[in-house]
Amino acid sequence: MIGTSKRSENFTIFLAAFINSLGGIGIDLYAPSIPAIGRALHTSQAVMLSTITVFLVAYALGQLFFGLFSDTKGRKPAVLTGLFAFIVGSVLATQAHRIETLMIARALQGFAIGSCQVVARAMLVDNFKGDRFRVAIIYLSLAFGLGPVIAPYIGGLVEDSVGWRWNFAIYCVYGFTVLLFVLFGMRESLDVSKRQTPRYALLGYGEILSSREFLLSVILLGGSFSAFLMWNILGPYLIQVKLGHSASFFGTTALICGTSYLLGTLINRVVAPRFKSMP
Repeated sequence: MIGTSKRSENFTIFLAAFINSLGGIGIDLYAPSIPAIGRALHTSQAVMLSTITVFLVAYALGQLFFGLFSDTKGRKPAVLTGLFAFIVGSVLATQAHRIETLMIARALQGFAIGSCQVVARAMLVDNFKGDRFRVAIIYLSLAFGLGPVIAPYIGGLVEDSVGWRWNFAIYCVYGFTVLLFVLFGMRESLDVSKRQTPRYALLGYGEILSSREFLLSVILLGGSFSAFLMWNILGPYLIQVKLGHSASFFGTTALICGTSYLLGTLINRVVAPRFKSMP
């Protein structure tokens, strides 16, 4: 029984990390293709970069929506709905022949991925406490962090080999794979008795948004995350358009930068606890 329980816990951590990893590749897989997409759809650099802005705004709104959804209807329905919407958005992107279509597809993808971030963390909160939770959250963070490291490299190879539409096809396949794991492997972790009414959940949002500590933490995290994203957003034009290198070359530079970031994160997790007792 103990062995079975341990395997069940490990699978829950794996599944939460797998779900969360989708958020990590949301921008970076197609980043090497941005210049090529701009040429194919006859649009400017500024408009192409706005596809990332649209994605991020929708991503933020999606977390608010699916947070409410998962607290009132359950974790599994929320993430299944989000994953289905993500697949629809990805299919739409593969068929885009106008920038407006791509914008809609990216907005749908971003909104849908919000469900992955919310539900993955909620699964761990529902299932783990104390040290076990702290270990589980590390795996969740690593799964998300690996996306910006590996995705641009893969996206660059795909762009140079078969073209930009195939990067969105990879989104379809990846999203469908995650959906199957959730559909057949995920158990609902939020008991019916613990589900909130929409009104109560919205009051919780108000309480959080009135917290000065929370808002300062969000600003700090947003600033550091945007600095990390900057290279993967502007890098394709600098490397491919200005300097004339291939998408694969850009993917390699992003891999180097991302690996350094991930290494720094791992070092921080080891070193930071040693400074807890310092005044």
